[in-house]
Formats: sequence, structure tokens, C-alpha cells
Amino acid sequence: MTTYKSKIVEEASKDFLCGLLLDENQPILERFRAVGVSSLCGSPGVLDTFVKAMRDNSSILGHEAAKKLGRMQDSDAIPALQAVLGNLSLHPIVHLHVSCF
Repeated sequence: MTTYKSKIVEEASKDFLCGLLLDENQPILERFRAVGVSSLCGSPGVLDTFVKAMRDNSSILGHEAAKKLGRMQDSDAIPALQAVLGNLSLHPIVHLHVSCF
């Protein structure tokens, strides 16, 4: 049973994880963990965070975000995934994972 209090905790956790994921001052391992856990949340805020993360300076983090975004199977992600394919400045590994979905 989901309670109001659990919803607040869930939103706070999601916001924390999304912030951690996009914070380039954090260690890359912590940011990778945030990608994995954030993908379980499956909310519009997470989707937007993954879209931003695909353009990260770390191509490995970008490809991981692309992979998780595609696996979310959210139709709202389609325009963002298509935009990534058209952005030739992104690393090819990011394009590879986007094109799989």
C-alpha cells in the first residue's frame, strides 16, 4: 500500500538521484549507480534526466543513460531518442544504444 509519506520519500529520493546523475563533480561510479537506481523510478523527471545525461561529457555515462531510456519503453522518450541520432557531436556508442530501440 502506497501512502502519502512514502510518495514524498520516493519523490525526494528520485530528485536526489537525478541531481547526483547530472552532477559532473561527483565520482563517475556514484553517477553510474544513480543511473541504475533512477531507471527503476520511471517517472517524467527521470526521463528528462536521462535525456540530459545522454549529452554528458562522459560518453560511457551517456550510453548508459541512452540504454536505460530505451528500456523504459516510454513513448515520451521517442523525440529525445530521435534527436540524439541526429546529433553527430555525440559519441558513436551513444548513437549505437539509441538506435537499438
